[in-house]
Amino acid sequence: MRILAVSIVVFLYTGAYPQIVLEESLRIPLFGLEKQYGIVPAGEKGMVIFNEARNNNSASKRIWEITMLDTLLNPIWKSFFESDYNFKISHVKYYDGLVYLLFQDLNIPMKSAFFVRGNVTEDKFEIFELKDFLPDQIIGLEILGNSLFLMGIDGRRPSILKYRYGDPRPLVLKGLSTENTELLSASLVPGHNLIQIITRMKKRQGRRGVLAVKQFDESGRVHKDIVIESTRGHDLINCEAMTDLNGNICVVGTFAYTGSKMSNGIFTMVHDGEHELPVYYYEYTNLHNYFNYLSPKEKDKIIKKYKLEDSISRSSKYKMNQIPREIVRTDQGWIYIGEMVKYSEKNSRIYGNMWQMEYRIYSHALLLGIGTDGKLKWDASVSLDNLTTGAEVQQVHFNVFEDQVILFFQTDGNIFYEAVHQNRQGNRYGNLNLFGSNSEDSGEFQVRGVVLPWYKNKYIAFGSFHTRLGENESTKLFYINKLSVSPDKIPD
Repeated sequence: MRILAVSIVVFLYTGAYPQIVLEESLRIPLFGLEKQYGIVPAGEKGMVIFNEARNNNSASKRIWEITMLDTLLNPIWKSFFESDYNFKISHVKYYDGLVYLLFQDLNIPMKSAFFVRGNVTEDKFEIFELKDFLPDQIIGLEILGNSLFLMGIDGRRPSILKYRYGDPRPLVLKGLSTENTELLSASLVPGHNLIQIITRMKKRQGRRGVLAVKQFDESGRVHKDIVIESTRGHDLINCEAMTDLNGNICVVGTFAYTGSKMSNGIFTMVHDGEHELPVYYYEYTNLHNYFNYLSPKEKDKIIKKYKLEDSISRSSKYKMNQIPREIVRTDQGWIYIGEMVKYSEKNSRIYGNMWQMEYRIYSHALLLGIGTDGKLKWDASVSLDNLTTGAEVQQVHFNVFEDQVILFFQTDGNIFYEAVHQNRQGNRYGNLNLFGSNSEDSGEFQVRGVVLPWYKNKYIAFGSFHTRLGENESTKLFYINKLSVSPDKIPD
């Protein structure tokens, strides 16, 4: 296995906080036609990396390489799988000590798919094949207990099928398969053994968007069904929902005025498990002047395009598409983060996997503090400096430490981080270079990557690093970095 492991501990920004520490690094050289690697975190057991390897024996078969790493990024075991050439790994999930790899064929409609399931502590796998009752396309996968939830599309209808592992007969989840329903997201509900599905429905008259947050148990029975409809006539676009250990559900989402193609503001609400509290609406301009994130040339272009007033401070017509990302529970209430796509009229919410998305430009991230009553208490934002990526995963992550929130994201070869003090003014900034201070001096280079949560306060920054040293000399690596987030001073 061509793996060169380099362990690095970086001490910087001492005497202040926040701290982003680069604990371990792994560099894998890429040669010739080798494909990009993918990663699925496996908690404190480590992580699984996978890639398509070169097949020197058959042009009609694909070879897949699966490697298990521990938390120090050391390899534990490695396996190889072969599939027909029309199959690709579309989704990889980790759940309760098991890793699931979904292989689906590239035909539309799909003809067959199969799972490879293995215990992450040993090199042993079993295969479960599906040939009947499949949707035309599979766009998502979640695991709960011994059940597989496949999010798919049949024609123009979303379809969510639940399989008991080893049983090819599916159960179709109720209330989701209509042409007017758009599947927005699917996720597990931590601490409750539930799967959460968020959909958007369009009414036939007026075609206003209505959001639904549905929670199902492992058997596929409905546990919670919350329908959110604007009493003001707004078109609800998207939302994120989080359930705390007491069963309270916080929902934060975006809305548009009638006829708008872009989000005009946010709404917040809290459901106590039995009763809905009021829905509160906030326009973007009441939170921040979003024009501060545009250059003078871009600002003038947008004013002319949308025929805004000369006084930007009085204008509320400027719109952006926001992607709701995450909600966490705190002692004071809830904290929400959403990411803004710069003045794009194109719908930016596409549910699927992270290796098949189009590129988009991010303006900034919006951080909201929400009380237990569902009302907005404070807000802050961080510029993403025109971050461009094709990975449809959360770009900005955050940790909460007492009265401060630490936000961070990767741009090029750097981790940018910022501390936001709740109900206070002033932030602290820092920057961590993933490749050393001299990486930019080594020649023309290109870095692409994302950050994923791992375990506790640990995160994974991974992607590709391509350096061109001369006309005929270049190096391409797949990199993995283990990061930790802390508000404390690092000892000298």
